Amino acid sequence: MLQALADHAPGAIVIKDLDGRYLIANETFCAWNGTSLENIVGKTMYDFLSKGDADRISAQERKVCDTGAVNKEERRVTYPDGVTRDVMV
Repeated sequence: MLQALADHAPGAIVIKDLDGRYLIANETFCAWNGTSLENIVGKTMYDFLSKGDADRISAQERKVCDTGAVNKEERRVTYPDGVTRDVMV
C-alpha cells in the first residue's frame, strides 16, 4: 500500500529502515539514481550519493530519529544522473 502511494506522488519519495537501507522508493527517485527499484531496495544512500552528501543527510536523519522532531531542511544533492536537486530531508 505504501509503495502504491509513493508511486503516484509527483516528487521523489523513499522509506528507509533505521539502518538507512531503502525499503520503498518511487519511480522518480529511481530515475534520479539511474536505476530500478530492485537495485535500490536494501542499499543505502552511500551507494548512490557522494560521501559528503550522504554524511550530511545521514546526520539530519539521525537527529530526527533521536529527537522525534520534524525536520524540513532542504539540501542540494547531486545525483548519479549529474543533476543537482534541492531535496527535503
